[in-house]
This record gives sequence, C-alpha cells and structure tokens, in this order.
Amino acid sequence: MSFSLLGLALCALLAFAAGGASAAAPIVHDGPIPATYQTAATAPINSPLADAVTAEGIMKHLQTFQRIAMRPQNKGSRSIYNGYDDSLDYVAEQLRSVSGGGYSVVYQPMVAHVSEYPEPPTLSVTYPHQFDLALNDDFVGFNFGGSGNLEDVPVALVLGGCNASDFEDFVPGSVALINRHVHVAAGDQIPTCPYRDRVGHATAAGATAVLMYNPLDLLPTLGGAPAGTTIPSLGLNSASGAYLVELLAAGVTPRINLSAHCRAIDVGTNNAIAELDPSRTGAMTNRTIIVGAHADGVPNGPGINDNASGTAVVLEIARQFARLHRRTVNHVKFAFWSAEEWGLLGSKHYVDSLTTDERADIALNLNFDMLGSANFIRGVYDGRNGPDAVRTGSGKIQGLFEQWFESQGLASEPTPFNGRSDYGPFIDIGIPAGGLAAGAEEIKTVDQARKFGGVAFASLDTCYHRACDDIDNISRQAIGDLGRAAAYVIETLANMPDLDLWLNSEN
Repeated sequence: MSFSLLGLALCALLAFAAGGASAAAPIVHDGPIPATYQTAATAPINSPLADAVTAEGIMKHLQTFQRIAMRPQNKGSRSIYNGYDDSLDYVAEQLRSVSGGGYSVVYQPMVAHVSEYPEPPTLSVTYPHQFDLALNDDFVGFNFGGSGNLEDVPVALVLGGCNASDFEDFVPGSVALINRHVHVAAGDQIPTCPYRDRVGHATAAGATAVLMYNPLDLLPTLGGAPAGTTIPSLGLNSASGAYLVELLAAGVTPRINLSAHCRAIDVGTNNAIAELDPSRTGAMTNRTIIVGAHADGVPNGPGINDNASGTAVVLEIARQFARLHRRTVNHVKFAFWSAEEWGLLGSKHYVDSLTTDERADIALNLNFDMLGSANFIRGVYDGRNGPDAVRTGSGKIQGLFEQWFESQGLASEPTPFNGRSDYGPFIDIGIPAGGLAAGAEEIKTVDQARKFGGVAFASLDTCYHRACDDIDNISRQAIGDLGRAAAYVIETLANMPDLDLWLNSEN
C-alpha cells in the first residue's frame, strides 16, 4: 500500500497548503515605487542607489546562479561540495569587471569541518504496514547524524525533547520521534530548542535513533546533531511524522528499518571580500561597514532563494555602488560567505581572523539572507530586542529600514534577531548589525497574509532547503522591494558623518 493512500486526508490537506504557497499565486503587488517621496517627518529622501537597483538586474544574477547549479558537475546544487566555487567565481568576475575600475576581490581560504553520507540513508516502515520512505522527499539525514543499522525497531513519541525529563517514560532501545517545533500538550506550549539538545537527550535516554519531523510539508533543515553523536538522526516531513503520531495515538506502535552512515570530512573553501581601492574612493574615515550574504546553498537543491537571492542583491548593489559612489564618508566592504549552511562557518572564520585593530574599525554589519521568498513578508531584523551590547546600534539600523518601507507605503515587520544567519558572529563580539529576510520555513499568519498578501497557514518558503528552491521559487516583488531597501540603507550609512555617534544615540 502506498504511503499517500495510508494518510490520504491528511496528505491532501498538507499538499493544498504547501502547493498554494509554492506557486506563490496570490502575492499582492503593492504598487509602483516613486523615486522621491516624503518620510513621516516630511523630509524628502532621494536614493540614487535604490533607484539603480532593480528586480530585473537582480534576476539576471539569479538566472546565472540557476545555470551554475544545473551544470552536470554541480548536480543541481551550489553547496560547498560542488557549485559554490563556480558561484563565487561568478561574483568575483562581476565585481572585478565594473566599469571605471573594478573591485579588489580577495579570497579568504578556510577549511569547513562538515559531514557526508557516502551511501544514501534508507528508511522504511515495517509495521503495521510495509513501505519505503523516499530520501529528500520524505526524509533527510542530519549533519553529523551518526551511524547505524536498525531492523524492526519500535518508535516512541517524545513531547518536546528539550529537557532530559521529557524522556522519563522513554523505553531504551526505541527510536525517538520528536516534533521539530512546538508541541501542545494539556494546553501547555512546550518551546522549541536546537536539534543538538534533543539528540543529546535522546542518546542519553537510550534511543537507538532520532526521527525529527516538521510542520506542513517541509523537511527539517540541515545541521542538528551534537559533536560525537553516534546514533542515526534523520528528519521527516510532516506527513511521514503525522502518520507515525496517529498510529501511536491509536495505540499502535509502529516499527521501522533504518540504515544511515554519516562521516565527518574537511572541505577546503573560501570567503570572498570585495572593496574598492580606498585611495581611489576616498573614504573619509576608517569606519568600515561589512555588507554580507552567504553564497552557498544546501546539497539537495539549487539554493536560489537560500541564498542566491541575498547574494544577487548584494552583488547588484555593489556594482551600482561602484558606479555612483566613488567617494564616501565610510568605507564599505562586500562579503560573500561560505558554509553558512553548516553553522555560519564562513562568517565565523572571518570574524575570528580579524586583528584587534580590524575589529575596532568595523562599525556595523548588514546581512541579507533569503530575500525572494514566494510567500514573502518584508522582515526587518528586530535589533531593538537584540543583545544588550548591540541593542542601541542594531535598533537604529532597524529603524532605517523601517523608514524606507514606511515612506514607500510598504508594510514591514520585525523578524527574529537570534543569530541564525551570518550577522551572528558580529553581534557576538559587540558589533551592531541589521538586515532583511523574506522568510524561510515559518508559517504565514492570517495577519501577515492581510499585510503582505500570499497564503496564510503555509510556509513563507515551501521550498526551503529542497530541490524545488530554483528560479521559479522567487518572488520578483519581494526581491525588488527588499533589494531597494537594502540599497537605501547601505547608501545612507556609507555617507553618514559621525556614524558611531549615530549608532550609539538613543534618538
């Protein structure tokens, strides 16, 4: 019996929600964007850089990244295993060839400590029905996910999994089935936590493997097992997880076969840092703005929204910036990070490599990650609720993005400022940061659908970390709106006198 027949009603509902967002049909267009406008304070703002950055220009880069992923040797991906190097070379060529004198682009070498599955993992249900689950459709393997072969092993549901006490009734030798997000039990919400915490607690409780499942039709993202994990750790999509949960709720204990062998490897890779010659651009201070986006994707897809979209926006802004701003008050470096998908490794390497003086020169970081989500929001990093050491400056950057959107008559909202992307290593050392995001696996609320259009109760990006994250997964509306906002903020900060005073001012 096929899996789709076993859970027909549930799967139909999930497919409807996911399919609607994937097509991105009901995205609302908010109207044309004027070149000059009035802010709430009635002060006119003119942004030549924002005017120069267009959705069409950004899309040309995205089309190239799509072609790079589809090269036979890259196997449909732009991960650090294959298509990343070609992507970085394209970025460097585009920046070096800017008319009037291009950028100096420096590759910063590093070694990424990652993992791989030499043989594809397998997973099947043996009781009460027998069927195989499909790799990359029904399940994925976690980074550093451990190894093992299991035959006809029982599955046990664990609510939460964030605390050792959640495993008090767990039967050693079973496979732990855990929801990635929030469980609701007896009216109480159990908060989510990193994969590694749950896998660690499951291992200590005697689990033989961990199956983590996600809401709606998404597969859990890469990365989650703690260092030294020995038990297999796999991620299920929602339909597979819900099928097992329904069996357990009915008093039936499902059993599975599983085979997974994950090993650690080292991959040589590079960040790319681009800057115009300071002696030619004539930056008037030594204050440096780092504008960054990660240029790698996950192995199982082209990674066009995550994060060719951010890469393309930063690339197009850099090209137009060189044409318009040969002389600025503050120095701007454009960074393209490697191995973000493996735990922000590229940006961490860059920050860790800075000298004391180099750290002191950096005034702020701007980060752009996933700007073209089909079921988008206009998310502004919520710096006002950031760590104490960077809250004031990050909040000021947040306000600058919000000022742009408000002046354009475009809705925006704060999005979590939790260190999940490449700004994390900067705020960890006290450098304020800001940026934009159109959304990943989060579920769009009714209120967000009213504000931004799109499909409520569906993920902001239903192709997040999947093979369908291709050129058709991009909203031109989102990429244009967020790209222009990014351009305005970069231009404003690059030309701001007394940048440190502004960042540290409460007003």
